[in-house]
Formats: sequence, C-alpha cells, structure tokens
Amino acid sequence: MRRLGLRTRFPLLAVPVAVAAGLAVPAAAQTAAEVAGSEQAAEPAGIPDAAAPEPAAELDQAETARLRYEAGTAAFDAGRYPDALAEFQESYRALPSLRTLYVIGLCQHALFRYPDAVESFRQYLAEGGDRVPPDLRNPPKG
Repeated sequence: MRRLGLRTRFPLLAVPVAVAAGLAVPAAAQTAAEVAGSEQAAEPAGIPDAAAPEPAAELDQAETARLRYEAGTAAFDAGRYPDALAEFQESYRALPSLRTLYVIGLCQHALFRYPDAVESFRQYLAEGGDRVPPDLRNPPKG
C-alpha cells in the first residue's frame, strides 16, 4: 500500500485551526498541498532593511531552514512524526514562516499533542492575520 506524503495525505487540519480560533468546525477542508503551494498562505513580512542580517548570514539561515523543512517533510511522509517535528522546529528557528508554523501544528496533532497543536495553530492565526486563507480563519456559513 502506497503512503501518501505530507502534501497530499493530510487534509488541511481546518478543524484544529478552527478549534484554536474558537470557531465552528468546517464541513470541508483544503489539502495540505493546496496550502503549501498557496500564495494566500504567504510567508510573514520580511525584516526591515535597518534590522536585516548580513546577506551571507541570511542565505545560511534560509538554506538551513529549507534543508530542515525538506528533512521534516521526508520524516513526516515516512510516519516519523517526532523526527519531523524536530526538523520543522529547527527550520522555524532558522527562518520563521507561517507554512512551517502550520506544519509544526500538524506534527503535534499527529503526535496527539493537542494542547501544543492548538497553541501552534493559534500562533499561526495570530501571526498570519489576513494572509491566512479565509476558509481557515472564518467559520463556515450554514
């Protein structure tokens, strides 16, 4: 039996996100692939020029974040959720992004660490603001 990966297998956990926001549970949710590739789930705004790190340091952080994110995705796809969580957390430490924060919540949910997952989804909603796709931040109608 073929296992589906993080991007295709996990329906976007709109339920935990909605619960974190204190909203009603939506009837249907996007797939993780739709959010991962969505421009609506944009990354947080960049660092102002005055506080910007040196270009080499920024490149190293971005590369570290990318490599850790890829390792986390591979671990998640293999069902190694503790390893995936550790990799995603390191990716987030190197270069915070909404996408990574959301996937940290997915890992915590997969590990039955619901209070941590709810906190990650609350942080995702708070930091994402209007950049969070509407179906994840608004309760369903009807």
